[in-house]
Amino acid sequence: MAEFFRAGLAGLWRHVRLRAFSTVPAPRPARASTSRPVGLAAWGIIASLAAGAGCGGPTDTIVVVSLDVVSGNSQIAAPGVVLPQPLVLRVTASNGAGIPGQTVTFQVTAGGGTVSPASAVSDARGLVSVTWTLGPLSSGDEMTAQVSGAGASGSPIVATLVAIIDRTTVTVVSGNGQISTVGARLPQPIVLRLTTSAGAPLANYAFTLRSLTCHSVDGSCDGIPADDQLTNPTLTTGADGTATFTGWTLGTTVNIKCLGLYPGTSMPQNASDLGLGRFPCATAEPGPPAQLVKRSQDNQQAAAGTTLLSIGVTVKDQFGNAVGCWEQTTVCVDPNAPEVQVTFAPSAGGSVSPSQTTTQRGVAYTDWTIAAGANTLTIAVGALSVTYAATGT
Repeated sequence: MAEFFRAGLAGLWRHVRLRAFSTVPAPRPARASTSRPVGLAAWGIIASLAAGAGCGGPTDTIVVVSLDVVSGNSQIAAPGVVLPQPLVLRVTASNGAGIPGQTVTFQVTAGGGTVSPASAVSDARGLVSVTWTLGPLSSGDEMTAQVSGAGASGSPIVATLVAIIDRTTVTVVSGNGQISTVGARLPQPIVLRLTTSAGAPLANYAFTLRSLTCHSVDGSCDGIPADDQLTNPTLTTGADGTATFTGWTLGTTVNIKCLGLYPGTSMPQNASDLGLGRFPCATAEPGPPAQLVKRSQDNQQAAAGTTLLSIGVTVKDQFGNAVGCWEQTTVCVDPNAPEVQVTFAPSAGGSVSPSQTTTQRGVAYTDWTIAAGANTLTIAVGALSVTYAATGT
């Protein structure tokens, strides 16, 4: 191109030189002065061509002056969902036109969501488009977009976008408040209904359940995962906003257990995060008696006729939970976990009071009066038994 311009300039120069400075026969020499304006005009043409050919003349530079949000900002959606409309931005020049070929980068700054792609190049109209997946938190989400480089005025140029979290309502349709023994699968399915703040069904919404340890007194949950087993905990609501969960197997410790509901398909990184709340809850009660554990000193020695006080046992299930009412409150929280009958049988010459009792929160005691010589006390719950020994002097 440069050779072309040089050749063109040389030809034009020769043409001008011939027209402006060659000897032209004229009957009146005074008219030869008419060639000077032609020469000056030609010099102007030459200067213009030289500037256009990159020979040191001024050029126009396209400057990015703004990054404008065209559509998709301030959408309202539930936590964890992909916004229904893409985010569209326009890279705008100082003359108001869209600029192609500009790289715009995106970064989520609040809410924990994701953007795809993380960067995009503007098209022929200066437009870029991305999708935004909101985070699992119930607070608002924010994201920034920026274009930078030598062509950006005041580089970088930043635009801020926001998304508004819709308050999702979770209703337990059925399956709440079940009671079962530790290690057992809950017999009834859990049916949940999710709706928007306007009451409309939240359809095709994916969420994940996590078991939490809670407290029966005030119903609070501290976010510590329970030892329950949840099979296929990620669910998706149907057209009516409902989802059914059938895979809840209680862990091996007695307690109140609740399910935390988290948007999306993964567990929260923060263990204290309760997601959208706890829905629903169940009670894990002790299993049947499996072992008796001594609670008092064995092999005592005392004078014959001495009464050894509070000789007792703790009745436990196979996982070591005390059988019976286990919550430390004034009333038994779990009516389906009855106390068990315990019998006390002393050897000949000794006596006990009482000889039979019911455990209180899994514990039973008796007072044992020993005779002279060797004494034994057998404590039994059904087929289970333990034996104490004592010597009367």
